[in-house]
Amino acid sequence: MAFSTLLERFVDKAPLCVMARALLERALQPEPLDQLFDRLATVTYTRELLFSSVVDLLSRVTLRAFPSVRQAYRDDPARWGVTLSAVYDKLNHLEPQLGPALVRYSAQQMQAVIDELGAAGPPWREGYRVKIVDGNHFSGTQHRLKILRGSGAAPLPGQVLAVLDPQSRLLLDLVSCEDAYTQERALLEQVLPLVAANDVWVGDRNLCTPKFLISIDKRGGFFAIREHAQLNIRYEGKLRPLGRTATGQLFEQEAVVTDQDSGQYVRVRRVLVRLDKPTRDGDTEVAVLSNLPAEVADARALADLYLERWTMEGCFNELTTALRCEVQTLGYPKAALFCFAVAALAANLFAAVRAALGSVQGAERVAKELSVPQVALDIAGQYQGMMIALPPAEWQFCTSLSLTEFAGWLRQVAGRVDWRRVQKAKHRPKKPPPKKPSASKQRHVSTARLLKEIQSGQHM
Repeated sequence: MAFSTLLERFVDKAPLCVMARALLERALQPEPLDQLFDRLATVTYTRELLFSSVVDLLSRVTLRAFPSVRQAYRDDPARWGVTLSAVYDKLNHLEPQLGPALVRYSAQQMQAVIDELGAAGPPWREGYRVKIVDGNHFSGTQHRLKILRGSGAAPLPGQVLAVLDPQSRLLLDLVSCEDAYTQERALLEQVLPLVAANDVWVGDRNLCTPKFLISIDKRGGFFAIREHAQLNIRYEGKLRPLGRTATGQLFEQEAVVTDQDSGQYVRVRRVLVRLDKPTRDGDTEVAVLSNLPAEVADARALADLYLERWTMEGCFNELTTALRCEVQTLGYPKAALFCFAVAALAANLFAAVRAALGSVQGAERVAKELSVPQVALDIAGQYQGMMIALPPAEWQFCTSLSLTEFAGWLRQVAGRVDWRRVQKAKHRPKKPPPKKPSASKQRHVSTARLLKEIQSGQHM
């Protein structure tokens, strides 16, 4: 298929930015997004500003093409057809169910692309799908709301529980909560409808409640969740030593977790690792509870599976550093939660970009060497200029291509990426920093004078 000469130049010079923009075009088609809004919205409604336009506007902020909603709007006010106040009013009243639905929609779209690229690795176990669940509390916003202006405390606009597929690195769903003080455990009831048969749910100890574990088991799912110290659990038999893992001594025993309110229980395997080095919280042991049969995963496999939880930590870090998942000017909880959902959509686009690169460079190399912050920097630095040079009409081909054709085109563009530009920096082991003299004797120094002393040999 022939493309314009200008598009070919951007493919040659800015292939990462072209892939991100093409995936946005594919994922953010106005008609299905507006249909999603019409189906789910019960209070808010559309006048002049379409739901798809709100998503488009926020995507430019989360991709760091613009520093704020205001700047993204002012770049082309005529495109949105309403005032900036109307944009904020729409954001501040978007219903909580819309963000998670947008994430689910983007995950389905990008999963199809990743599968067509053939870059997805083999499943953890045939017939099982691992899902990592973890919470993210938003940081404080600016004191823009009138009710906050007299307070010195940081205003917290909410929190989410996110569900990640570590194999594809797609964020599958969100559970949103406007109250930042709500305990994560109180949100688990909303996670249960997401549990499907043969899911394997991985989570930290904050999610380890009898009701949650029992409910997963009753739905035909499985779990590998760290034991909470206050869990109602009865150990059966002694710990059986099973050798070593990379982090410490491995043990296993049987146990029963009981819900005191209902009297229901679930039998679990308790895998304990006595660590060679304490965790950053000072823990010397980590115990993981699971209802997976031993023939599916032995104790060592369960201990390794729990370590997959750190994939979510990496995802949250990318959402914060590579993308803009929290905008400090968005003080209303509904706006902040929806912004996070659009950032999760952008993260799913990154997963497809990663898959396209993996189809060329190899999935293992991409997993070890790709610098996501560098990818984000390249996209953010070139996005505005590319959008000026290539207006929306130039991108319509993305939706006219079949899935197979689109994946093949992505693979070709990924082949143009200079791998040296996006590789992680290779760090040598750090030497311990030298001890500095006490600052009480000398509060400041002149760098220029110190350099002159070194040149003259006076500095000892």
